[in-house]
Parts: sequence; structure tokens; C-alpha cells
Amino acid sequence: MAARLEPPIPQHSTEGKPMSQIINLQANHVNSANAESIENKLGWIRRRSDRQFINPDSLLDHLQERSARSTTDLRENAEIEVIANDQPRTMDEMNAVTMLVNGQELDFSHWSFGQLCQLAKAPAGFLRSLPGMLVRDNLDYALKHNREVEQVKLYHDDTHLRAITGPKYGRVDDAEVVEAVQTILDGGRWVPAEKHMGLRVSDRSLNMFLIDRENPIVIGKAPNGADDIMWRGLRISNSEVGYSSLKVEGFTFRDYCLNGCIFGMRESETIHIRHSLNAPHRWAREVQPAIERYANQDAITFVQAVEAAQSAKVADDNDKALAWLNNRGLTAKQARAAIERVQVEEGRDPRTAWDMVQGVTAIARKVAHVEERADLERIGGKIFERVAA
Repeated sequence: MAARLEPPIPQHSTEGKPMSQIINLQANHVNSANAESIENKLGWIRRRSDRQFINPDSLLDHLQERSARSTTDLRENAEIEVIANDQPRTMDEMNAVTMLVNGQELDFSHWSFGQLCQLAKAPAGFLRSLPGMLVRDNLDYALKHNREVEQVKLYHDDTHLRAITGPKYGRVDDAEVVEAVQTILDGGRWVPAEKHMGLRVSDRSLNMFLIDRENPIVIGKAPNGADDIMWRGLRISNSEVGYSSLKVEGFTFRDYCLNGCIFGMRESETIHIRHSLNAPHRWAREVQPAIERYANQDAITFVQAVEAAQSAKVADDNDKALAWLNNRGLTAKQARAAIERVQVEEGRDPRTAWDMVQGVTAIARKVAHVEERADLERIGGKIFERVAA
């Protein structure tokens, strides 16, 4: 029988090194005095917190400054060099992974590391469980042997690698989106939803949650006896690093429980614009009529939709409520948490579509990152839409 051919050992192999240098004992442990630097170096493992802004002007200033520092490079696969420490002295050094670009070491974000793994056809979750030197060796090998397209497009500043995409990716700058939004929302009617997610920038997207402060909608009485007030709003989102397209969605916010729900604009008016030249300005022209129609919807229609959800019985007991939520995309753990939230905040067991919406959007409040929270709030919105149609 012919001898089995083994792939060549990577140049930076850990073969022959002691296990203390190649086993990742505690990837999330930070033991350096320079916590900010370590957090950047470990960004590929642990996603950093979203950054929140108090008003559109401060958001725009940040995005313009970030854009001015950023640049795009086209590189061959063979030119990509992942850096790790072969002789780490601390756990943090063992887990540090960077990329060398133009002679400068750049820190990965959680998102850009995942992109590199996807381009290399390597499992990001598994690699995040390994020490840096093994991550480097696996990616070096995968990029040279698994990737068919020869080029990648890098988007970075002097210290951070923000995105790694295919060579044909078209970028829409976040700052241009905020500028376009200001032209169509000028006048002060739409303001950041401060009690919700407000204005946020993460490692993968821009999100603007705005509410129409001039038109509160009373939908009845809240469990505490006060008027149950909801606000019509907008979620405007974009990603200049390949996470999603530029879009606007309807959004509602309930004062009593601080729950948000992505709902209100008809699917035909939820505007998506693919990334291309002049996309923000084209998007602004197309979305303004939809926003005006949405903002001018009769409040009575919205109250009737709430009443329809409140009267739509979907479960006879908690076991059926659990199964009902499972069938709509929640895990068993999430479904149980949603049921508990309804019991605590609404003072009853969940039986109606309205209860389910409140439970789903309540557990969304505990989600740290804006994209995952929006995904849950979109599930709540779809429940709402089915009974309100």
C-alpha cells in the first residue's frame, strides 16, 4: 500500500514545544496592567463592547475621524502574515494574534478575525479556542492551500484591522450614512432612543435607533396603572466592513418596560440598498417617502394592531407557550427566559401574541451587542405582524 502523503509542517510549527506553550489555559484572562492594549490584542477572541453616542453630531465626528485614519489595501493571499509569539511569557502573550500590513502589526477585531477565517475556510470558533501560535500556523496553511481567489481587500487604520473582504467588495462609509440621515430627519422630530439602544457603533455595524418624540401613542393601561405609551421609531443601520447592507426598518419602543420591537414599516417599505457608488444619497432619496408614510400612519391603526395581538391566543399553558416560541426561532433557554419575563413584568403567564412579543423583546434587553439584540427584536416584530395584518 502506498505511503500516506502528509501536508508539510508549517514554518512556525509548534512541533517539539512543551505543552505549556501550546495549550490555551484561559483565553479570556487579562493579567497586564495595560488593559486597553491587551483588550485590543485579544479582540479576535473576545468581542469588545459597542460604543454609544449621545447625539448625531458626536457620532458623525467620531465616524469622520475614523474614516480619515482608514485606508484600503489589496493583497495577495501569500502576502498575508499572521503574527503570534513563539516564546510567550504570559497567558496574554500566548493568546495575542495580529496581522502584519505594510510593516505594521494590526490588531484584529472580533469581526475581522472571523472574516479572515471565513476567507481561509477555517472554523473561527475552533481557532478562538487555540493559543496564538496554533492560530497563526493554521491560518497560514489554510490561506495558501484552501483559498481559490488570490486577492483580499483589507480595510484598516494604523492600529486596527477592521475588515478583510473579497477584492470586489464595495464599501459605504458610515459617516456618509449619518450625513444622509441628517438631511432627511432634520427638524428635531426624530431623536435618539436613549432609553433603548440609541446611537451605537460596534466592530461590525452602525445603528441609529430614533423615535418620533412629537407623537406618543397610548395603547391602554400598563400593569402599574399608568398610561401604556409606545413610540414609533426607526432603526437605520449600515456596515462598512461587510456585515450587512444599508437599510431602514420600523421600530417601536414601549415606555413601561423599555422593550423595543422592530415592527411598523411594511416589508415593501423596509429599504435595503446594496453597497455601491453614491449609495447613501440614493438611499436617502428612496427612503424619505417611506419614512414620511410610516411617520404619518394613523395612531388608531397602531392601537388596533396592539389590540389584535392582545386578543390573539396562541397557547393554553406554559408548555405550549415554550413550544410556540421554539417554533419561531428561540432556543429552549431563550423561550423559558421569555416566559419568566412575562410573568415578572406583565404579572401573568404568557398566552397571547402580545405576551410573546413582550417576552421576546424583554430578553433582548439583556443582550450586550446591538446586532444580536436587533435579531431578537425582529422576531418579536414578526409575531406582531402576523396577528396585525
